[in-house]
Amino acid sequence: KNYEEHMFSSININQTVLKGLVITLIVMLLILFMISWWYAQKFGKPIIHIIHWLQLLAKGVYEEPLGKRKALAYSLKTNGNLKSSFKPFKEVINSLKKLTNMLKESELQQKKIEQTREEWISGLSHDLKTPLSTIYGYAVMLNSSDYNWTEDEVRDFYFSIEQNASYMSDLIEDINLTYRIKNNALPMYREEVDINYFTKEVVDQFFGTNVEKHHFYTVEVEDDPIFYKIDKKYFKRIIVNLLSNAAKYNLEGTSIGVIVKQGKGCFSIHVQDNGIGMDEYTKQNLFNRYYRGTSVTEDTDGTGLGLAITKQLVEYHNGTIEVESEENEGTKITLLFLN
Repeated sequence: KNYEEHMFSSININQTVLKGLVITLIVMLLILFMISWWYAQKFGKPIIHIIHWLQLLAKGVYEEPLGKRKALAYSLKTNGNLKSSFKPFKEVINSLKKLTNMLKESELQQKKIEQTREEWISGLSHDLKTPLSTIYGYAVMLNSSDYNWTEDEVRDFYFSIEQNASYMSDLIEDINLTYRIKNNALPMYREEVDINYFTKEVVDQFFGTNVEKHHFYTVEVEDDPIFYKIDKKYFKRIIVNLLSNAAKYNLEGTSIGVIVKQGKGCFSIHVQDNGIGMDEYTKQNLFNRYYRGTSVTEDTDGTGLGLAITKQLVEYHNGTIEVESEENEGTKITLLFLN
């Protein structure tokens, strides 16, 4: 009897131990499951989100995957802060955002370049037709055996061919320049210069030529130097383009003045004249491509890109350009640069 009681007691103990082990195992499994679930929430979802993000970038979709709300990135709370589970991956998320923005900007820039290239080719083809037709026409006439041209006529033909060829060369150069500026592909070699001295030198050289000798000009600069980093070649072109426009579209004897002023944290260059001025339509279109305005001499020389290029070059030097003008009351163009 004692033996049976002992055996029964042992069985009960074993069963109790077994139950305890089973319960312990179940509890451990539950704990393990909870830990796994916690890690999955903390690390699994962010990792899956990052992988999904990278897959989208590889497909050319430059956006962070959105959450259920469809208006907010999956990694963000409604207040715009990172979710707690994403905080350990903050550096990775920020790096992916930078990469996404860079790829998006690169794609937009590429589209812009392609569009500009198409415009460039279309514009160039259109603008070259007229001078090419003229050159071709005179070449055919010179090559014709049906007529014996005089020496003066031949000279006139050659002069017209030369003028049109020169126009074509200038046009190609100007369109190429606008294309490079528009796509930030223009190399700039900036150096610090005294704007007073530089501007006066350019103006004196411009009006020292025989071409512009029929206009009066003045230059006013500051006594103290104004130092600013510029590309001498292209900054000179800004000033020359403005002076050339003022000289070309005004009557002989017009007074053209250039004034350099130092302001608080900035300086300005003013090119003004007492000439024929402009109407509102001309002012609105002054810096558009190919717009030449109304010349008193009906002179259509030039590519029509001068002031468009001027505006681009001013902005490339971190400046702004404004025009003030009234008909028969002259024109004032102001360039403003922060220094």
